[in-house]
Amino acid sequence: MNASQRAVINSLYQECLGYIPLRMKPVHFATNFLLCLHRRYRSLELLNKAANPKAEEKRTGDEYFAENLYQRLTQKNQSILDSVIDIDALKLLRNHLNAAYNNDGSAMGPAFKPYSTFGCDYSTPSLNYLGNHSKNHGNSGALVWLVLNSTVTGQQFLSLAKNISLRAEGPATALGLPFVEQEEKNFEEEISKLCGDPSISWLTTVSDLMKPQTESLLFLANNLDNHPSSYVNAH
Repeated sequence: MNASQRAVINSLYQECLGYIPLRMKPVHFATNFLLCLHRRYRSLELLNKAANPKAEEKRTGDEYFAENLYQRLTQKNQSILDSVIDIDALKLLRNHLNAAYNNDGSAMGPAFKPYSTFGCDYSTPSLNYLGNHSKNHGNSGALVWLVLNSTVTGQQFLSLAKNISLRAEGPATALGLPFVEQEEKNFEEEISKLCGDPSISWLTTVSDLMKPQTESLLFLANNLDNHPSSYVNAH
């Protein structure tokens, strides 16, 4: 991409997102993009609390504190943990959850009360971990979805990408599932409005700039569809 093309992209970022995302983590972008692709998500409150162990209770009832979380997880009317799992076993499990889902300490910090962060995103290869509690992506994934959806090649990629992600069930999926709410919620946002321009008159310009990248994405998706990773259990 040459300097003039980069200037156009940057101006669109500034107009639609309010900033130029230079150092965004891939997991933050992926959350927003997948929400637009699938239009569904789950509540990840308990997983977030289980994977962020705290040594001290910040406030009375703070469920990031092991003893309080254990009490909630063993409630008789909605028990999540088996009675044979004691508090020490939960603490050990939380260390593993933290290593699996929060290994850099920032992609999914404590996101619920009594803490206040930018939200959390999960990079584990399963849509079970797609949430809608992130404020780190600036709707950049929605912008890319709109651009891709404006061309035939891009639409072909989106269709393949959706099918591929629906089949993804890696080993990391199983570890945190007991803490993930089973009921899915609908992502009801109007995607164009997320980017600040309901008329989306700029899509032609951007889709022309992204033509080589769109063709490359379709090529990659076709390869992944025909030769799925051995890490996932495609079915």
